[in-house]
Amino acid sequence: MYKSLEDSLKTAAQQDVAHKINTLGSRGDTAAEETLAGIVAAAQSHIGDLLEMHESNMVSTKDIQRKKQLADEQFARRFGEVIEKHNKANYVSG
Repeated sequence: MYKSLEDSLKTAAQQDVAHKINTLGSRGDTAAEETLAGIVAAAQSHIGDLLEMHESNMVSTKDIQRKKQLADEQFARRFGEVIEKHNKANYVSG
């Protein structure tokens, strides 16, 4: 009878320890999942910010290129003859 009681107490104690381990493991898993979810959310937000910044930089670059092209065209119209002489190395009419 004492042996049965001893075995029963050991089994109950082992089950209690197993339950505590399971509970701690579940809490750890939940905490890890929440942490990873937070990291992923922050990373995605940061990537979104970078993409938006890239888009605005590309719009600025396109606008700068458009303005440069207009300035180059205006310069070519104004100084085209000089540029042509320069390219031909023909400054003196002869």
